Amino acid sequence: MKSERDILAVLSREIHNASGFIGGELVSRRKKSLEYYLGMPLGNEQEGRSQVISNDVLDTVESLMPSLMRIFTAGDNVFNCEGVGPEDDEMARQCSDYLNYIFYKENNGFLALYSAFKDALIQKNGILKVYWDDSNKTEREEYTRLTEDEFNDLVANPEVKVKNHTEYKEPITDDQGKELDKVTLHDVVIHRTRLYGQVRIEPVPPEEFLINKYAKSIKEARFVAHRVKRTKSELLQQGYSKKIIEKAFSNDEADYKQERLARFQHEQHSVNPSGSIDEGLWITECYIRVDFDNDGIDELRKITKVGDEILDNEAVDSVPFSSLTPIPMPHKFYGLSVYDIISDLQLIKTTLMRNLLDNMYLTNNGRYEVVEGQVNLDDLMTSRPGGIVRVRTPGAVTPLQTPQLDANSFNMLGYLDSIREERTGVSKNSMGLSEGALKSHQTA
Repeated sequence: MKSERDILAVLSREIHNASGFIGGELVSRRKKSLEYYLGMPLGNEQEGRSQVISNDVLDTVESLMPSLMRIFTAGDNVFNCEGVGPEDDEMARQCSDYLNYIFYKENNGFLALYSAFKDALIQKNGILKVYWDDSNKTEREEYTRLTEDEFNDLVANPEVKVKNHTEYKEPITDDQGKELDKVTLHDVVIHRTRLYGQVRIEPVPPEEFLINKYAKSIKEARFVAHRVKRTKSELLQQGYSKKIIEKAFSNDEADYKQERLARFQHEQHSVNPSGSIDEGLWITECYIRVDFDNDGIDELRKITKVGDEILDNEAVDSVPFSSLTPIPMPHKFYGLSVYDIISDLQLIKTTLMRNLLDNMYLTNNGRYEVVEGQVNLDDLMTSRPGGIVRVRTPGAVTPLQTPQLDANSFNMLGYLDSIREERTGVSKNSMGLSEGALKSHQTA
C-alpha cells in the first residue's frame, strides 16, 4: 500500500463486494425471515378476505430457544478448564472461575448467547464479538462535606478531574453549643475516567456484519468487517482524534438497510425518510489481509474508517468474531436457518387457514339471490340474530349455497405440522430437554 487513498480504495471495493452489504439476495432473504418470524403481512392480502398469518417460524424458534439456553447456561459454569496433570488441577479451577466471572459478571453472557442463538435460528448465522475494550469510561460523581484529607486523597487520583469545587468553613461546638473551632469542608463534583480495560462479549446484529462472499469461515476470510453506528462521544472515549471525528463524513444509507428497517418497523408505522433512525456516525471496523509493508506477504490488519477518514490502522493477530449456524453448508460461511427450511410450510398453512376462515365467514354470513325491487336491502344486509327481512313476495330471497370444505382440509393442517416436526426435529415430546441432553447423546 502506498498511500491512504490506496487503502480507502481497497476497503471500499471489499465492503461493496462483501456478503451482507446493502442489497443482494442474502439481505433480501434475511429481511424476509424477520418478517416471517414477526408475523408481518405477506403482501398478498385481499381486502374483505381473511388476513390471518400462521406463525410456524416463530413457534419453532421459540420452542428451540428454552432447550438451547438450558443446555448451555443451566449450570453455574459455562466454562470448565481441565489440567494436563494432577498438579494443574488448582490452576484449572481458578481459570474456570475467572472465565465464568468474565462471562456472567463483567458481561451479560446469558443475553449475548440468547441473541446469537436467535439470530442464527432466524437469519442463518449468529455472530459474537469477543474483544478487549480499553475505552475510557467517564462518570460523574458528587461529594459533599469532605474533610481536607478526604478531599486531597480524592483529587490525588489520576483518574479524577475536578469539575466544580466549593470550599467553606463550619464551626465545631461543644454540648452547650459553644464554638470551639472551625473546620474546612469541601463540596466537589468530579469526572472519573476509568483507565482500565476489560473483555467484552457482544452479539452483533447480522446486518452489521460483512464478510468476503467467497469465505468458508471467519478465520480464513480475507476480509471481515463490523459496520456499526457510534456517537461522537463513544468514539472520543475509544481514544480517536477529535479533529478527525469532527471532519469525518458518514452517510446514513445503512439506516435504511432492508433488514434494519424490518427489525424496527415492527413497532413503528413508518420511518422518516428524510432523516436517520438515530444519531451517530456509521463506522466500519475492517479486518483485512493485505500487503501493507510491500514485502510480498499479506498480513492481517485492523483498519477503522468513517466516511473517507481512517481512524486507525494497526496489525493484529486475530479477528474478534465467532459464528454459529443451525445447519452448516459445506464450503460456505452462511448456513441455513429455521426460516429456510419451513418458510414454505408457513406460506401453505397461511393460505389454507385463510381459505378455511373465508369459507366459515361465508357459511355464517352467506350470499343471497334476490328479486330486484321485492326485498328491503337494508334489512337483508343487516346481519343479526333474530333479524327480520321485509319482502313483498314470498321467495324473493334465496340463499346461495356455499360449498363446504372437505374434512381432509382440516387434516391437512396436522399433516403440515408433522412435516415441520420432521424437518426441524421440534415436537411436543422433545420440548424441555435437560441441560445434559447433549452430553448424554440421548434423543427424545
